[in-house]
Amino acid sequence: GVSHLVTASTGNQAIAVTMAGVLMRERFPETLGEMKIVDFVSLGIVPEKKAELERLGATIFQRDQLHGTGEGFESYEGARLYASDIANPSRNPSRLFVPHGTEVITSFGTMGLEIVEQLRKEGIDPAKEKIAIVVPMGSGGMAVGIERAFAALGIEPMMIGVQVPSANSMALSLFEGKEIDLGIRRVLTLHDGIATSRPEIDVALVR
Repeated sequence: GVSHLVTASTGNQAIAVTMAGVLMRERFPETLGEMKIVDFVSLGIVPEKKAELERLGATIFQRDQLHGTGEGFESYEGARLYASDIANPSRNPSRLFVPHGTEVITSFGTMGLEIVEQLRKEGIDPAKEKIAIVVPMGSGGMAVGIERAFAALGIEPMMIGVQVPSANSMALSLFEGKEIDLGIRRVLTLHDGIATSRPEIDVALVR
């Protein structure tokens, strides 16, 4: 069975995974009732997001408290590397790591469906009108998920990805045609959800 549900995030995914974990424990008490929910987040997480994780009962790590170094996670990238190591299936098969990349594209697609629904409520037919969707670009999963949802409905919107200069790894990767890792531990931006040092999905999917 699953002893730990583990993820790394700047906050939003951690909240979603934690809420899912709580529902899983409630629905399957005999097999998952004792499952622990562990979220690895950066030191710069928005206080309100951290408070919500605490309210949901998640165990939160912002520092290396398991190896004894006490080193803080300066960015999402640091939290992700640590979480994936802690939940390495070859060493800890009972710990389930929920990544943030290709595996969650489908979940982002629900946003595309909601956008279409909202447009239709406003009397706009996205299949006939020219639609431009502006998407914050971190891992790239959100943009791909939304575009795929539109495509499934036969709609071809103009997708516009937005990044800040200090976290423009996806823009550089698209320009170079390959993954570009900025190689920085802490991305200097208040926009925590897009503070990534490198793309987390295949650049070809975004292109």
